[in-house]
Amino acid sequence: IDRPWFLAHLADLLHHAGLMPESLEDLGAKDSEKDYRQFCLIEYASSLITQPSLWQLSLAYFSQCGERGRAHIRAIVETTPLTSTRIAYRLVAICDTYELVGLSTSIFNRMGNQALKKRRLGEAITWFVRSDAADIVTKLGRELAEQLLDRRYSQEESSSSSVIADIQSISPTFSLLEKKSTAIWSALTLVDKLRRFCELREHIEACVRSQTKSDATPPKNKTSASASPSVAELQQKALKIVLQIFSSKLGGKDIWLRILFESARILELGNAVRTAQAGDTTTTRLMSPEDSLKLLSHLETVLIFSKKTKKAMRNIRLGPREVQAIRMALSRGVCRSVLTDALE
Repeated sequence: IDRPWFLAHLADLLHHAGLMPESLEDLGAKDSEKDYRQFCLIEYASSLITQPSLWQLSLAYFSQCGERGRAHIRAIVETTPLTSTRIAYRLVAICDTYELVGLSTSIFNRMGNQALKKRRLGEAITWFVRSDAADIVTKLGRELAEQLLDRRYSQEESSSSSVIADIQSISPTFSLLEKKSTAIWSALTLVDKLRRFCELREHIEACVRSQTKSDATPPKNKTSASASPSVAELQQKALKIVLQIFSSKLGGKDIWLRILFESARILELGNAVRTAQAGDTTTTRLMSPEDSLKLLSHLETVLIFSKKTKKAMRNIRLGPREVQAIRMALSRGVCRSVLTDALE
């Protein structure tokens, strides 16, 4: 009989009807062919694999063949090229259906590596989160955080937009964080908080530019101008995020130094705007004296104890003068908080 379909289904019907012996060893069959039903089903399923539209149907036949069939399904999943996200998720569904433990993780890692080769950090992080690869997610999260902080210094618009695209692609991943490790939660929480911090930084810079242009000409629409958040409000939100990062100990001390550098710059930009508007910067409270001292304390801790400080300073072009400028900006913040409390 040269028709695998007929032979496979006939053997299957005879098996379920109890008319076929479980073993054909007495008839001289080889060890690999002792279960004639399995042999026929595997032969037919193997013929289906060669047809692109029927390869998934072959899995149903392999699943009826015990461990030998599972081995064939595993081989199919491992050798199928991951040319698209749709195929990857289809293979993961197959792994879940046939309880192929470990293969889903392998697929996630393969897709993550493919995205990493194309420098799609957000997509790579999403795949590695699903595979629970905490070390890789932490490393990529740190790299993405640095790109966020550097985005203002990037001269290439494509580079800036790619960072935004990476962040947006991670957003659906946060729904998975409750089931993941603390390291993964910390890495992605840092990225999310820095995203919001950098958005506020950009809003503050936009306010400064707008104020500079409108110094000579008062705004025509006072209602719309008052409806928008003030620089002080934006500063308060940004500094609150910074304090949350430090209190949760997210990231390393090299990242903290860069965040403090940006925080000091935000403080100085806001001060310049309020000085031009009101002539007095001591009447606006941005933080409590305790929180202001915490930022200054974090700066000293980073400079004294971090072994990576020198490398971090080179990365953001910080020298002794810049570090002193950060210290002075934070110190002025402490004085402003104390004076504000005293006036109240």
